[in-house]
Amino acid sequence: MNPLNSTRYRQVPPDILKDYNATRECADKDCLCHAPGTSMYFGRTGAVSACCYSTSASIGRYPEQSVQDIWDSAKAISMRAAVRQQQLPDGCEFCADQLFARNFSGFLGKGFDHIARYIPLAEAENRAGANYSHTPLRMDFELSNTCNLECAMCSGYFSSTIRLNREKLPAFPQIYDEAFVDQLTPLLANLKTANFIGGEPFLIDIYYSIWERLIAIGSECVVAITTNGTVYTSRVRKILEKLNCRITVSLDSIETETYEAIRKNAKLSNTLRNLEAFCEINHNKGKSLAIATCPMVSNWRELPALVSFANERGISIFFNTVVFPAEHSIKELPKEKQRQIASYLRISNRKPTDDISRMNYEAVEGFCRQIDFWVGDDNTAELTPMQIRCQELMADCNIPNATLDLLTDIVGKRDSNSTRSRVEPGNALCHLIEYHKAIWDIGRILAEDDLISDATFDDASLNEFIAYLRCTIGPKQAARIYSEIRRFPREMMRFCGTLTTRQLIDLIEAHNASAQP
Repeated sequence: MNPLNSTRYRQVPPDILKDYNATRECADKDCLCHAPGTSMYFGRTGAVSACCYSTSASIGRYPEQSVQDIWDSAKAISMRAAVRQQQLPDGCEFCADQLFARNFSGFLGKGFDHIARYIPLAEAENRAGANYSHTPLRMDFELSNTCNLECAMCSGYFSSTIRLNREKLPAFPQIYDEAFVDQLTPLLANLKTANFIGGEPFLIDIYYSIWERLIAIGSECVVAITTNGTVYTSRVRKILEKLNCRITVSLDSIETETYEAIRKNAKLSNTLRNLEAFCEINHNKGKSLAIATCPMVSNWRELPALVSFANERGISIFFNTVVFPAEHSIKELPKEKQRQIASYLRISNRKPTDDISRMNYEAVEGFCRQIDFWVGDDNTAELTPMQIRCQELMADCNIPNATLDLLTDIVGKRDSNSTRSRVEPGNALCHLIEYHKAIWDIGRILAEDDLISDATFDDASLNEFIAYLRCTIGPKQAARIYSEIRRFPREMMRFCGTLTTRQLIDLIEAHNASAQP
């Protein structure tokens, strides 16, 4: 469901805003997002919007309007005023999906917080109108779709090669020219961030014209370039060495087969070699590198290995939320599969040891919260630490049925399709024994994680207890006990870990005595 409900200027709920602000370093927390108030995005058709995700709400068009006229347009002023009042205007639907999911790590608007300190105080205090007089502080350029790859989740709108080979369509006309660069030049001196995307930026000629203007004026603005990592030449190296560049490399897997199936025409070995070259340049300039990853149906199992790869190299990772094409999107999978993926990613998400791994840990968790939002599981915050750990363990597809029953019982989401939920008396003893084995297996894990205090689950006690059950308990008694244990699985697990074998036997016998007519 669209969080905005197609309502213009939807107010952001205070609880979400509070949680979001708690994650921000931005001092100006009275503003939800600085994108509409500080930036311009230039799309390849000439349409201009506040950012690359708000293209449905254009604020102007080049060359019909000049760059300055677009910045001063009534539409631009209206968007700035709305967001200053903690509202999400038309065009913010994609970010709303992330914000309402509390996927703050993946929330695009958060990427604009760092430029808040450049807003003059008098203008920052103008909460009502927010009609800034300053020039843009950030510009995003997507001026061409020139690209050498045919990525599986991409389209001809973003790749000239796909448009030619897959879609059999003519090339887009080139809207932007040197006159456009001339109009930009007076605004470049005040620019704090310039973001270049494609296509493949290092294959787009007009980008070099803009970069050379920035070099000529001695700009120190952050030049952010998102590249597929396949192009590295002496001309590219010159740009990287002379500008204050921040490189993001698109990388969806470090498994050759998966990567090359997703990024058609690319070779993983070549991309990784170029990645190391980018890392070297950035290291010499005291800067870090980033990886942009598209979590999809084809690569979700390989994301933990990719995160480890990034952590080992001190590289931050960002997850792009893929919603189309539908066949590649995790959002379109059945809800049970989505839950499995979220659990798998959470159990594989290792505890951070430094700032980079901490960022990457939160990026994974943010994407998991995005999946939770798609599923509709909005009660994850209410789960106990034991329930959360059991939910993580459920990601293992190879666990026995009894173990899955126990985990779902503890989490509170019993599998309604389980054949074990209703046990025939003839099979009850078998089910009771298997369930107790599961208690010992999971109990050991939870005890090691300090989620059950002072508990032990040794095999000798388990074997002695099972021997007693087999010799003493009949099918009707087993069915009653099994049903009772499944009603209170967490309490029973604590009992099993803290009572002696003799105490457990006494407990069973007392239960049998109380159940006699």
